[in-house]
Amino acid sequence: MFNNNIACERADNKFGIYLYYSSNNTVSSNNITQSQACIYIYYSNDNSLYGNNLTNSGYSQDGGGVWVERSHFNNIDGNFISESRWHGIELYRSLNNSILENEIISNNNRGIMVQTVSNYNTISGNTVNGNYKGIEITSSSHHNIINNNNITANQYEGIVIDYSMNNTISGNYLVDDNTGILIEGSSDYTNVTDNHVTGCGRAISLIQVSHCNLYGNNLTNSYFGLTLQSATENTLRETMMFNNTVSFSIIGYDLPHFINYVDESNTVDHKPIYYWIDIHDSIVPDDASCVVLVECTNIIAQNMNLSSCNRQGVVLAYSANITIADNYIARNDQYGIWLLNASECYIARNHLNGFICLQLHNALNNTFFGNTLTSGGNWGSVNLAQSVNNTFYHNNFTDNYIDYLIDDVSANNWDNGYPAGGNYWDNYEDRYPSARDENSGPYQNETGSDNIWDIPYTLNENNIDHYPLIPEFPSFILPLFMLAVSLTTLMAKKKRNV
Repeated sequence: MFNNNIACERADNKFGIYLYYSSNNTVSSNNITQSQACIYIYYSNDNSLYGNNLTNSGYSQDGGGVWVERSHFNNIDGNFISESRWHGIELYRSLNNSILENEIISNNNRGIMVQTVSNYNTISGNTVNGNYKGIEITSSSHHNIINNNNITANQYEGIVIDYSMNNTISGNYLVDDNTGILIEGSSDYTNVTDNHVTGCGRAISLIQVSHCNLYGNNLTNSYFGLTLQSATENTLRETMMFNNTVSFSIIGYDLPHFINYVDESNTVDHKPIYYWIDIHDSIVPDDASCVVLVECTNIIAQNMNLSSCNRQGVVLAYSANITIADNYIARNDQYGIWLLNASECYIARNHLNGFICLQLHNALNNTFFGNTLTSGGNWGSVNLAQSVNNTFYHNNFTDNYIDYLIDDVSANNWDNGYPAGGNYWDNYEDRYPSARDENSGPYQNETGSDNIWDIPYTLNENNIDHYPLIPEFPSFILPLFMLAVSLTTLMAKKKRNV
């Protein structure tokens, strides 16, 4: 069947070409339009479709350019498929088909849809542009290969794997899609290698999946780079994230969500991610872009510039006796430092700038000393949830939209007693316009000033700073950090001149 011009009225519910229990056919160079499905293959194997021009087909939930149902070992090569009201190409309960070097553009639903136990299919070398979604594999469709495709400007995902396992995504170029690659819904054991994703809303997202392998992917110029959400035991190697608004994100609620294998070959803006699990008695190298410590103890992370635009600068999950000190942590999308089920940690002299500077979930017996928290958003520069017996003193709360957000069960200490004092609050005088510093002593009832306000600063009934400081507590971290940068630059110049 070749060189035909076929136009059907959609109301007639017709197919342009219909292969029904028919195998070893060649369908080529046909122009087919105005059909429910331009080409419908049903219980038909070993057919070859190439060079066809298939346009303006499908109903709102049926048909499309090429519809393959319960058919195997078919080759769909070099076709032009456009403006379908449904999918460009659909495989349903079909195995071992090849979809190669087609141009699939401007279809109202998926460019290529592989669904419902459609296994061992290959999708390679296609141009998939301007569809609702680019390529989707769903509903227990396993062992499919998506490689070397150009996938651009699709309204939602460029590639989505949903409730399907052991699929491979490799060597694809994804540009200007809402989401480049989405793997979700128990789509475990997916291999994602050597893909280039740029200009997307989300480059790669893994949601509720496990045992996926990500190797050698380049994620650039997107809003979100790589997101792990409730994902466990996935392996990341040589992921290069550059110039994204938010490069690396972790979203989780329980310990398994943080058990992922991310080594230092993964980088954000050319700086390594240090994602440590079950490490003890060590020092984090100071060239980090992001630090994640899971089930770790006795770790020091110090003198770092963590401003590489991740969802969080530091994550302490199920860890204890961690020191985070003298760091500049800024430009992170959600948390500067996030403590989840962390205890006995010492967070000192950091400059924290961001939406939530400090986030505590189920954190207890931690100490926060000498930090500057600034530019916090409407969830508070410090946000406490079910966190008790933490101590905050000599911290500076400045230029925040909201200084704190604390739930009803979190009871903490907001000073270090007298005369050490509590914290500096830049909105103190707005809240207590009649306050003075005329008294001193543990009960502020002795004559004479002491640079502590006479009225305590009440966050809520379980959280009170009894000795709020009048002068802003000195913060040396920024001058020291800038001095270190200057000295490093000077030494580098001297080495070049030797």
